[in-house]
Amino acid sequence: MNKYQGDVKHQNVKEKIEQLSQLNPIVEPTHSSLLESQDWLLISAPSFPQGEKLSNGKYAYTLGRLAFNMFEPTNLKLVIDSVRQPVVLLGEGKKRSHDIVVEFSIIDELFPPLKGIVRNLGVCYPADNKTLQVEFTGGTLAPQKGENLSIWKDIFGQR
Repeated sequence: MNKYQGDVKHQNVKEKIEQLSQLNPIVEPTHSSLLESQDWLLISAPSFPQGEKLSNGKYAYTLGRLAFNMFEPTNLKLVIDSVRQPVVLLGEGKKRSHDIVVEFSIIDELFPPLKGIVRNLGVCYPADNKTLQVEFTGGTLAPQKGENLSIWKDIFGQR
């Protein structure tokens, strides 16, 4: 994957993923207990819409595109530092959490450099034996630990 810089949409990478999926010994992966209570770390390139690849290999987005326009300022430019997906069985049949937790750094020259966390909240459940259905239910925006809360409130208000 390093050769293609984590781009899972590159044709060669897509072909390798398909080959690997054929080797999966789990017949019904969406019903597997391996999905329960895991904290998945994204190791491929983020694939949020309208990302801009920077010279350092990271991806920049606007806060609006990253968080479904839930938070303002929507045009705030930021870079993704990490993406995690904690999956927890919710006790509602086969439903599991499907949150997307994005740690970011503001890189917009109109704003001070701060670090934050966007959490896109969601649930998923088996649509069939190989496909999960995902529904997003809301989100949160918070500063990372140690950030200046006064500056944070100036940018994001009391939301």
